[in-house]
Amino acid sequence: MPVNGVALGAVAVGSVFTYAGVKGYSIPEAVQAIVQGKSPAGLTKRYPVDSPVDLPAGGTSAVGGGSATGQAIANKALSYSGAGYDWGGRADRPGAWDCSSFVSKVLGEDFGMTLPGGGHWGSAGYPPHAHGPTSSSYTSYGRGISRAEVAAGDLVVWGSHHIGIAINNSTMISARSEHSGTGTSSIDGDTRYFGAEPTCRRVGT
Repeated sequence: MPVNGVALGAVAVGSVFTYAGVKGYSIPEAVQAIVQGKSPAGLTKRYPVDSPVDLPAGGTSAVGGGSATGQAIANKALSYSGAGYDWGGRADRPGAWDCSSFVSKVLGEDFGMTLPGGGHWGSAGYPPHAHGPTSSSYTSYGRGISRAEVAAGDLVVWGSHHIGIAINNSTMISARSEHSGTGTSSIDGDTRYFGAEPTCRRVGT
């Protein structure tokens, strides 16, 4: 049976799109690299969150405006800055998490909080035995607050797309990508990317 060249080309293009999407590469740059006979593995990765921003000198001095518990949550989350990222990771160890399992690690293990769905760290279906709650599960967790009220320790959630822990009203920390790992970013910068305001939840007292 003859091979249809158009169909084969469509499969090849589809494969490039899938590869670039999974790996976080720019699709046009991946196509250009392949056409030039180069491996796209050396390309700069493009991820659905903006580049990390630098904290003011002193690091945790940026934490403020929240309750004592909120500041404690933010400080603990910041202590993981520089750890890695693993999509779908279960947070068995720092850096083996994705955005939602990072939040579950901080709240569930470090602070012993009940997690969305009523389970605790170590319960069946929860970390470290399983991934546990997804980011969308956190959209109804805690108490709803406005974007203007966001302070240290609050959760900032873009539905099923991403979740982070605020360290002040403008900056958050999250498990971002394989390329960026766990680090800080602009809350409003991520909002511009996702094209929607985040759901903001207060979990501290």
